[in-house]
Amino acid sequence: MSLLRRTQIKASLLRSLNGVEENVYQAVDEKTKTMNKKKRIVRKDGMMNISFKNISKKKRRFFSDLYTTLLDASWTFSVIMFSTSFYGSWFIFGAIYFMICYLHGDFMEENLISGGKDWIPCILQVDGFASSFLFSLETQHTIGYGSRQTTTECPLAMLVVSIQAVIGCIIQAFMVGLIFSKLSRPRNRSRTIIFSNQAVVTQRNGKLCLIMRIGDLRDDNFVLGTKVSLRMIRRK
Repeated sequence: MSLLRRTQIKASLLRSLNGVEENVYQAVDEKTKTMNKKKRIVRKDGMMNISFKNISKKKRRFFSDLYTTLLDASWTFSVIMFSTSFYGSWFIFGAIYFMICYLHGDFMEENLISGGKDWIPCILQVDGFASSFLFSLETQHTIGYGSRQTTTECPLAMLVVSIQAVIGCIIQAFMVGLIFSKLSRPRNRSRTIIFSNQAVVTQRNGKLCLIMRIGDLRDDNFVLGTKVSLRMIRRK
């Protein structure tokens, strides 16, 4: 075997060994980062990395404070919840209007719009569940296209319309208040506040002090109600 061939084989072996070492170092580094992330008590966004277990009636406690629970929930969950509440209320009241009209006999062939001109229905321009659903939607959001409306023939329909108007106002007020509260919470404000990578312990005025640097990337460099809290963890 020539000297050049031996040199090439040796170089290839060294490259392969270096590649294995680099892969090992990368795997160890990723594993260390994962372990440090799991061991971190306070995450970089300020949230506590603590899970509570073996707590009695935990879900009931969160449900009793529903507003704060929804305030801490994600935007996706909030949007899905409000969309479900709106569609659920439209569907439920639409079914109630359909049953009222059905029991009153508005869907009989002789009493439909094409016939029975002397017949007074509970709700005008309602001939099935689809139109009942549209009437429910228009009533709750006060759209008022002008074609569908209740008559004085059915007091029960008038009562249901008033109840739906109140419930619709409550849902909208709750949704607006929750969205405004979520928008006014500066959860992402910490992304422009940076800390020094190292903290030092030094002596100041005869006392040991923990010193670090905090900076704000924004131009105003002014944070309202600034509070700095530190947590020290030590083994007993």
